[in-house]
Amino acid sequence: MDPGQAQAAGLSEAVATRAAGAGSGSGPAITARVARSGGAIVAALLLAKLFSTLKESFVAQAFGVGREVDAYVLASALSLWVATIVGNGIDGVAIPLLKQAQANSEEQWRAYAGQVFCIVCAFGAAAGAVLWWLAPPLGRWLGDSGAFGAQLVASIRVFALVPLLNAVARWSAALLQQRGHFFWANAADCAAPLVAVLVIVAWPWRGGLLLAWAQLAGIAAVALLMLLFGVRELGAWPRWSTQRDGLLALSARRYAPAVLGTTIGAAKPLLVRALAGGLGTGAIAVLGYADRVVAVLLALIGAAVIRSVTTHAADAITAGRWSEIDHLLRRTSLLAFAAGAAGALAICALASPLVSVLLQRGAFTAADAAAVTHTLRWLVPHLPFFCYASILIGIGYAMGLQRLLVISAVVGLAVCAMAGLLLRQPLGTAGIAMAASLAFVASAACTHLLVRAEVKRRHPQPV
Repeated sequence: MDPGQAQAAGLSEAVATRAAGAGSGSGPAITARVARSGGAIVAALLLAKLFSTLKESFVAQAFGVGREVDAYVLASALSLWVATIVGNGIDGVAIPLLKQAQANSEEQWRAYAGQVFCIVCAFGAAAGAVLWWLAPPLGRWLGDSGAFGAQLVASIRVFALVPLLNAVARWSAALLQQRGHFFWANAADCAAPLVAVLVIVAWPWRGGLLLAWAQLAGIAAVALLMLLFGVRELGAWPRWSTQRDGLLALSARRYAPAVLGTTIGAAKPLLVRALAGGLGTGAIAVLGYADRVVAVLLALIGAAVIRSVTTHAADAITAGRWSEIDHLLRRTSLLAFAAGAAGALAICALASPLVSVLLQRGAFTAADAAAVTHTLRWLVPHLPFFCYASILIGIGYAMGLQRLLVISAVVGLAVCAMAGLLLRQPLGTAGIAMAASLAFVASAACTHLLVRAEVKRRHPQPV
């Protein structure tokens, strides 16, 4: 990496050393900034998750627990996994480099943003084509060779557009977050459940692929809104630029391990549902409903923290304000752990009435509610560890540690697979939920060791 690239990445140890001598930041200051921007993200995601929960309640009332819902949940998880591979690495890779490009010039910022857009859209289209092509073998592997397998294949092909749509949305979100518009970068997610419910209500037929088409319509609405936001911020339609400044090459070197890490990490929900496939009808749906209840806190505390910390930690590292990074590691991470623990305890205590209020109506019976409640209580213990790791992951993204974070993802997936195989037969869906929680604990411990060791290596002096 030449000196220009090192300066662009904000990772030159010489630059950091010089800035550290005059570092003027303070720990509480970065915590306050993270809290403000994280609060804006939480507000947006809270609205989106509220609408999503209402949509799930509507789906439960209309469809209950059955093979049709199993196919929808499994195909949706598979498509979102592929979409995550393509799009969600943008946050950790592009935001720090977009900030540096903007600091250099608006022209460089627009050129780099256009390059990133073209690349992620190409990857999204290619990933969707591969998903369409692999739908038949995936249907036989994850489902069967009968009617359920055919339903699963058709649902997977409906969701083949999701990787491209998610890539567009994540590009726009990274652009807006880098510019400080944290609320609007996440608020468009509210459109997905609203549009999905409107499609289900307007369509008189309740069978076949209605759930899949409704979900795709919602995702497409989010992608369109986010694209309009991004174009407005950019001032023009994004296009490819021939400008060469080292940022694109550095992005490629970081993006590959980021894609690998998110691929492995996002495989956990798919693995959990695949493990449940052999437990009988409705097991996948039970885990899916339980996971969606937990996903509210994951989005509000976990994803919001990662996005906020990545942005502000990149500023601190570039300026050499290692006291702020130290504060994030020592204090803010513990606050995140405490928030996750409080959320886990609340969900465990309120699991039964929560599931009854949200899901138990129509075709969703009391027995279904009891199964989801029992599974939910074994799924939530991972929340504090997820929240703690979110702080460390944000710092790792800002420091360009995507390669090291792959190790944590591998550890988590391996623990999930081994524990799931051991626990699913004696404990059923609760055993698989317990395996998912153990995977988060192992991954958080690994992330803790790797990120703290790298911070100490780059800045061994007391801060």
